[in-house]
Amino acid sequence: MIYSQFSKHELVVILETIQAATRCQTEDDIKALIKRTKEIIGANYSVGGAAGYSKNIGELRHIVNADYPAEYMEIYSKQKLYEKDPVILWQFQNTGTQLWTDTYRMYKERLPKDLIARAADFNIRYGVSGGVTSPMTKTASIINFSGKKNLFGSHQKAIVGILVPHIHQALMRICMKQARNRHYSLTVREKEIIKWLSEGKSNWEIGTILKISERTAKFHVENISRKLNAVNRAHAVAIALEENLVN
Repeated sequence: MIYSQFSKHELVVILETIQAATRCQTEDDIKALIKRTKEIIGANYSVGGAAGYSKNIGELRHIVNADYPAEYMEIYSKQKLYEKDPVILWQFQNTGTQLWTDTYRMYKERLPKDLIARAADFNIRYGVSGGVTSPMTKTASIINFSGKKNLFGSHQKAIVGILVPHIHQALMRICMKQARNRHYSLTVREKEIIKWLSEGKSNWEIGTILKISERTAKFHVENISRKLNAVNRAHAVAIALEENLVN
């Protein structure tokens, strides 16, 4: 991740949100995190969900509603729109971020018109979502940011990509009662590398800094992810920060 693409204000908010994620103690704290992310990307609405990993989408629902319209959420739940929502379907098959416009194009042959129409009634037309789906820890999450205008692009997607793994960790800890302090064992070298990862360095940059090959740096990154049960490097950083593994 290239942090130079963000403004000074965005960087301050990103760092404050990451730090706040490690201190979350209640669902209201999580709502504050989600709202802060919503504001920096210019969305109108935001909502998060967490659950144990399951192939049954209907079971994947512990909702932390920051400010989605309550009436829409009730309709969405009662009519089980989540069972055919392409955003949900994509997110629980992938870890990462998605622009709704891209996902809708991907599912254009089977895009549910009733879902789109219902959402549009509440000015929920465009959005960006992110989450972590981990079969290893049997956990899943999704955080949605939406609005009536298409103000979402690669820049907003990049911000969500940085912050969502940290929000995921808070969701898992508070909503799913996932324990902290699992006594992860990283070597001195691995702790060095996770520090540089947390600063957005690539494998090549880490190799250059530590005077090791890019291949060796990649090996260490993969080993760190395996030890932390992380699905990618961003998730590994989120876990390491939460567990105070970054000096």
